[in-house]
Amino acid sequence: MLTRKTRKTGTWLDLCLCLCLVLTATSAGADHIIVDITGVDSDLEKKLLNDITLTRQNKLEKLTLARMKSLFSRARKEIRSSLQARGYYQPEIEAKLSDEDENSKHRRASFHIEPGPRTHVTELTLEILGEGRNDDRLLAQVDNFPLQEGDPLIHSLYESGKKKIETLAGERGYFDAGWKTNVVRVNVNKNSARIELRYDTGNRYHFGDIKIPDTVVSRNIIEKMLPFQRGDPYDANLLIALTQALRNSDYFADVLVKPEVNNLNDEQVPITISLTPRARNSYRVGGGFGTDTGPRLVGSWDNRYFNKKGHRIETDLRLSLVLSSLTGSYLIPYFRNRDAELGVTSSIAHEDTDSRKNDTFKTGIQHLRQRWGWNETLGLTYQYESFELADTREATHLLIPRIGYTKTVTDNPVYTRNGYRIGMELRGAVEGVVSDLSFLQANIRGKYIRSLGENGRIIARSKVGGTVVSNFDELPASLRFFAGGDNSVRGFDFEALGPRDSQGNVLGGRYVLTGSLEYEHRFLEKWSGAVFTDIGNAFNDLDDYELEYSVGAGIRWLTPVGLIRLDVAAGISRDDTPIRLHIVVGPDL
Repeated sequence: MLTRKTRKTGTWLDLCLCLCLVLTATSAGADHIIVDITGVDSDLEKKLLNDITLTRQNKLEKLTLARMKSLFSRARKEIRSSLQARGYYQPEIEAKLSDEDENSKHRRASFHIEPGPRTHVTELTLEILGEGRNDDRLLAQVDNFPLQEGDPLIHSLYESGKKKIETLAGERGYFDAGWKTNVVRVNVNKNSARIELRYDTGNRYHFGDIKIPDTVVSRNIIEKMLPFQRGDPYDANLLIALTQALRNSDYFADVLVKPEVNNLNDEQVPITISLTPRARNSYRVGGGFGTDTGPRLVGSWDNRYFNKKGHRIETDLRLSLVLSSLTGSYLIPYFRNRDAELGVTSSIAHEDTDSRKNDTFKTGIQHLRQRWGWNETLGLTYQYESFELADTREATHLLIPRIGYTKTVTDNPVYTRNGYRIGMELRGAVEGVVSDLSFLQANIRGKYIRSLGENGRIIARSKVGGTVVSNFDELPASLRFFAGGDNSVRGFDFEALGPRDSQGNVLGGRYVLTGSLEYEHRFLEKWSGAVFTDIGNAFNDLDDYELEYSVGAGIRWLTPVGLIRLDVAAGISRDDTPIRLHIVVGPDL
């Protein structure tokens, strides 16, 4: 028994040993292979390397010698196929796998390629049949087909051009469309190719029944948002526009506008709208700090749908040592122009700075809408303001019509790598029309951010404003221009720049011009440093003014609510060179 058992154990040991020897032999010479392609330019070389399995697998795994030889054998066919896809139909390929020691872990696969003459498109026929033959959008796509007569025959461009036509036809409601002719004829001897494409769109479908659900606002409001009606020609871009309008309304958390393409009938596409309401009430409480304002507290309460008519209520409270305000708005959807609303807004504000003190009450109406990709505001506001500037105390009544445009584009609202914000406003008043004086004022302000390399940003901002006024002494402090501070000319105190009286008190000016250029570089994931220069001033005379300027450096810390910016700036335009610390918390735009 003992002898039999010993022999059995020995047999298993022998089998295991043999298996290990086989695996070792199989993996011999495995590990790494170097692939060289010569005879073609660097761009084509890179594309060919990406197209062969040998290169891809070599990056992903250690290759056995047998696996290497198998992939090497396949590579010649793959290179030939890749060259044909780029118009080279007569290549000569020499392939060699380095004859190294079987135990070497490094091998070399060499491919020398003579691509030969390239095949070009000598004839292109591309026609649209059916109802789409009169569709300007489809015809424009035909004109922009990526392959034209005289071009090298590149199969990927041929396929992408066809795909674009198919996609556009589907977006425009040609659901029965298809290729009647789809042929590429290659004459290898002449290095020429004839392309013949005929696309039959059939008839264009139209919008069918539109299913609108019962929701928190009336059906009438949603119907007025519709950029199409039943029976209009189908266009997927209009569905996207409707989706965006419903989302922008702030009534709904989720929006789905679905064309029922599996339920087509009589060349009509039924549309189903699904809506998930947002919470009726929204609350926000926050805080911040700025050198100009000190600590500040902000809060808001919004009622997103006060009633079934879609009316909304918005309130905003801001408290700080320098500026405190309370604003309330009642907003009404207004769909003579889609995506617009009327609002009634009232506010009270108290402002107390080193240069002025003023209390302001405003109430008025405004019309808000999207126009040309901008947020447009048309308003008429009654404003009463009592203010103190130096030894002057005044109170002014004004009825101010205004028009303004704002636009913000950003790749990230918290930390913008590329984006901009621009705002323009024109406002004025006429003496005797509920107003104590006449004035006309325009101002433009903007901020531009552009990435520079992987870790750098260039940040530029500017403000330009001007006022024509019948009696400057009665112009309220809130309508005068000042410069200096965190978001103006750093290195100078908040609103410390501008025309002064004989005692040196800042009175504010008719005009303002400020600008800033900053470079910021991130040295850690959440930390960056910055250097900058600012320039500007407020003044009363366009022919005689002096601009102040400063330089500085700072550090930034990225938080979930935006950057915390700490800057030190010096006003180098002054002989005494004032130096000031600036701290600002908040997003870029």
